[in-house]
Amino acid sequence: MINKIFKKVINKLLYYKYKTFNYNYELILKTENSKMLSIGLDHNKAVDKLNSVLESLNLNKYDANTDSVHWKLFSALSISQTNDNLEILEIGTYDGNFTKILSNLFPKANITTVDLPYNDPILRNSYDRENPDSFKKYIKIQKENIKSKNISLISTNTLFLLDSLKDQKKFDIIWIDGGHLYPEIAWDICQSFYLLKKGGYMLCDDIIKSSKDYKTDYVSTEAYRVLNYLDERYDSKNNYFLKRLDSYRLSNINTKKYVSLIKK
Repeated sequence: MINKIFKKVINKLLYYKYKTFNYNYELILKTENSKMLSIGLDHNKAVDKLNSVLESLNLNKYDANTDSVHWKLFSALSISQTNDNLEILEIGTYDGNFTKILSNLFPKANITTVDLPYNDPILRNSYDRENPDSFKKYIKIQKENIKSKNISLISTNTLFLLDSLKDQKKFDIIWIDGGHLYPEIAWDICQSFYLLKKGGYMLCDDIIKSSKDYKTDYVSTEAYRVLNYLDERYDSKNNYFLKRLDSYRLSNINTKKYVSLIKK
């Protein structure tokens, strides 16, 4: 108990110090937008298209403080792609909210989304889904969100993903947002890179860029270690974008998360 209180106090002190002396939202946003531009992605056009899609879905406009940057990155990719008939793979459907956004950003694409079967103990024992009422609500929301004709759900542990895909097809864009701990994150990244077409994009969620090991029930530094391993052995390198820009998250290295992007 004392250790938990001490950590909370330290985190609050770090936050107030960072917000007072180091936090410059406009400069951070400019830096992040420059990263996008350096790989041929237009921030302004991406936000405009994303907000148009969000409005059509009766959702709030994109907010860099509270919404994940991967929404903006996928919007930018939807503009930059010359081929409409793309194959997109999403690992980690969850409630299907982003899957629905994807299907509207890429209306002509075939979207394959993968999540654990409903009876899998890992799925049932996370995010309050052990509660029967919460679980029923989760299933209802997911089914509603992924009902578009261009979305196909595969219910499997991603350890068996290659066996579950028809004809071992390859993908133009892959989004990795399943388990963030070892070993799941290792095989998700390795299999995704194998399934990625040449010239395709692989993005990965919740990267904590720290040389020190860190792990909770849902996030860890292990994805960053796997991506570094890939960078050391491949010509193309991962680009890292701050997931959210609010000062509290950015004040602590363990809550300062990134989304990675690599072009094969």
